[in-house]
Amino acid sequence: MEIRGLGERFEALCAELFFAIGYQIARQWSPLTSASQTADIHASKKEDSIVIDTKVVPANPPTLRELRDVVARSKAVLSNVDSSSMHYVLLSCNVEPAHREWLERDFEIEIWDRGQIERQLRRLPPKRLGLTKRFSQFFGELAAVERIGESARRLAERSKATDSRFSEDTPDYLEFGEAGLGFSEEGPLEGDVLRDKLRSIQPGREDAKAYEALLQEIVNYLFGDYLVDPRPQSRTEDGLDILDLVYRVRAGHPFWDTLTRDFRTRAIIFECKNYSDGITPGQIYSTERYVNAAALRSVCFLVSRAVPHENAELAAFGAMREGGKLFVLLHDAHLEEMLAIRQTQRQLQAKEGSPVRDFANDPSEILDQAIYDFLTRMGR
Repeated sequence: MEIRGLGERFEALCAELFFAIGYQIARQWSPLTSASQTADIHASKKEDSIVIDTKVVPANPPTLRELRDVVARSKAVLSNVDSSSMHYVLLSCNVEPAHREWLERDFEIEIWDRGQIERQLRRLPPKRLGLTKRFSQFFGELAAVERIGESARRLAERSKATDSRFSEDTPDYLEFGEAGLGFSEEGPLEGDVLRDKLRSIQPGREDAKAYEALLQEIVNYLFGDYLVDPRPQSRTEDGLDILDLVYRVRAGHPFWDTLTRDFRTRAIIFECKNYSDGITPGQIYSTERYVNAAALRSVCFLVSRAVPHENAELAAFGAMREGGKLFVLLHDAHLEEMLAIRQTQRQLQAKEGSPVRDFANDPSEILDQAIYDFLTRMGR
């Protein structure tokens, strides 16, 4: 069966599920009769108003990159239809927990995947058994489509891995070295260990060095094959400025290759602010002195413990407009999400038995989304 036909069936089943839960349902809904876009489903119950987009995703589970694109499209449609209601996207696939947590927070949308749908079905009374059976039949038919897609993906990956292994331009240690695999040395739960360390460090001057040292550990865990030669407390030529962490970018990672090309930078700066409150414009202005486009040092990840003050982003906009300097404002929530996604990526890689890093499930998706959001908000 074509994906289109599966999508229509999935939408109808999801509408019936919400009706069984106790909602009033409208299909292909919009508050404006003349609207060009509609939500697949509008579910209402007492004070609750939910607009829902449904998506059949052939891969199961899909990559983080695929999910990011799917959820972004659903969020855009639902926001245009009704910005005041709650936004849900119902997916036919399973979603890794770390991927779901980031997507729900960043896109402000609730995600129901196959597992969540099945949990809702188990809670229904026996008289709704027919709906459960129809969902089961649907997922069974979809599995055939998933198997075809998975076979094609594996063939493509094997071809890509073979090409990269015998390429003279690809250093072997990126594919087969301990830093590339790293399963035995760091263990599959290293992301959890680093997250717990992060939570144990108290904001304030006393633990500032510990926070900086831990950030170096975290960056190594996330991107250690590609951000290399770290220089902690690197002093500029005039001796006036000290950079917390500076990295050289090794070629081979799509995100870092694109970032260095687009912003003409050879060095990536990480500045650590172990403050109790979010950073202010003052921290942007003081750091801007040594973020130097002429020195090919134009990108700075400014990492703090809490969400930055609103005016800090205005200062970052000014640095970009006036000097072409990119400030990416991160905080602990971003770090925890990237740690969880990297841990999931490594576990999937171990399960597949593949020595090649899967960039479609990479924590750099969070950084790419943060930069995209920043650039879309910047005025003239």
